[in-house]
Parts: sequence; C-alpha cells; structure tokens
Amino acid sequence: MNILIVDDEKIVSDFLSRVLRLEGHRPEVAGSGTQGYKMLLHKEYDMIICDVQMPNMSGIEFFDKINTQKPHYARKVIFTSGDEGNADISYQKTGRPYLEKPIRLQQFKKLLSEFSSA
Repeated sequence: MNILIVDDEKIVSDFLSRVLRLEGHRPEVAGSGTQGYKMLLHKEYDMIICDVQMPNMSGIEFFDKINTQKPHYARKVIFTSGDEGNADISYQKTGRPYLEKPIRLQQFKKLLSEFSSA
C-alpha cells in the first residue's frame, strides 16, 4: 500500500516508515498538515497516518479539509496522539481509529492488518 504519514515529529515518522517498509508498504512522509494536503493533490494513497497535534494545521483540521475537498480520503485516515484526551476527541469528531503515542509495535501492526483487510 502507498501510505502517507503526516507528523511533525521526525522520530515518530521515521519509526512508522521503517515498520511500514518492513511490512512491504511504500510510506511517504509529510512534516505538516499543509505539506500532507499538497501531497494528496499529486498522488493517490491507500492509507493516511496523521498526528492530531501539529503546528499550523492540526490533524483534525487536516481531516476536515480532506473530508470537505477530497472526501474519499476521510475513510483512509488513522490518527496518532500522545495525549489520550486528544485521541478521544479525534475519535468522537471523526469516528476514525487512533494509535496512542508512544506507539506500540504490536498495536500498530494489528491496526495495519485490520485496515489492509477491510
């Protein structure tokens, strides 16, 4: 799968990229919501992993923008968050699954498997 990672924390995006490559996927990284949205305009992605808390454009704002302008992507989003409260809010607002940071490898692989088979 082509997977877009939208996260301003390089250590997180590097970890996710490494795991995804080992699982046979093709990850690409955007360091901000703005950059991620621009990437969506030029390439098709099968999954988007997006941090909730980012400067300038939060993960929720990113989701709202794609839900309005490119709605087929909305069902492809998985959120990440280091704040359980933000993760719960993102789920309540969007209905999309999320991973808590620090990301646990087994939980990530399980969600990836579920998403891939859906």
